[in-house]
Amino acid sequence: MKQSLPLLLAISLFILPASGQAKAPSYDASVPKPTLSEVAYGSHTRQTLDFWKAESSEPTPLVFVIHGGGWQGGTKERLNRFADPNALLKAGISVVAINYRLISHALEEKVKPPVHAPLHDAARAGGAVRDDAGAATRLLLLDE
Repeated sequence: MKQSLPLLLAISLFILPASGQAKAPSYDASVPKPTLSEVAYGSHTRQTLDFWKAESSEPTPLVFVIHGGGWQGGTKERLNRFADPNALLKAGISVVAINYRLISHALEEKVKPPVHAPLHDAARAGGAVRDDAGAATRLLLLDE
């Protein structure tokens, strides 16, 4: 037993740091894989969006999802808590879900008032989607 103690300690040095790392958010298994994922619309790590393209040879309507959390928390991976991407895609409606800077990031960046950061990010993501959507003319904004 005395000889195995150093081995156990050595192994724990590798296991403990790995177990303490935060797991990246992921979509529920029922959510299909995005057509495009982690598309940057800004320079901050949270300024990303995921896009699901509905099958169509024509431009499709688009649902633009801003996750809930009162600008304080949450991620785009919460999409299926209030929207059904499978039903939307089946109905010929494309979907975008965005992440944005939270109030805590705005405070670190000294944005005044702090709510400007997530609001600006949502508008910026919407503009990026609109610019890339081409002829799409129908847009629905969803917020949890």
